[in-house]
Amino acid sequence: MKEYELTYLITSSFTKEEAENHHEKLKKDFSKKAKLSGKEQAPIRRVLAYEINKEGEAYLASFGFSAEEEDVLTLEDDLRKNKDIIRHIITKKRTRVIKQERKRGAKAEDKKTEEKKKEVKKTSAPKKTDLNSIDEKIEEIA
Repeated sequence: MKEYELTYLITSSFTKEEAENHHEKLKKDFSKKAKLSGKEQAPIRRVLAYEINKEGEAYLASFGFSAEEEDVLTLEDDLRKNKDIIRHIITKKRTRVIKQERKRGAKAEDKKTEEKKKEVKKTSAPKKTDLNSIDEKIEEIA
């Protein structure tokens, strides 16, 4: 099972209570084929950036769920058939998996580069000379 999130717009012809009831009904329908997760946003009336189906406002709502890919396809078909939902999107949640090998390898490379820098600093340090030896060389030249 993979984690998904459904975000959708409900038509503005509903009242706030009707939109909330529709949201609960949709969650109930989804719970038959999917497992709902804790993340949820109740319907909020929003002004749209552009008109959709001649509507300038809509209720925005979302909730998370986990399901198999085949079940997600059937749930999406149900959403398309629902006339009260004017737009919807189902997104797959990304899970971060950091491979330990890469992390360890990167640290080893960092240590190697630091050691090389130290070696370069040690070898490229200029030799110190005394002022007396400089004076002697100047007198020899003159």
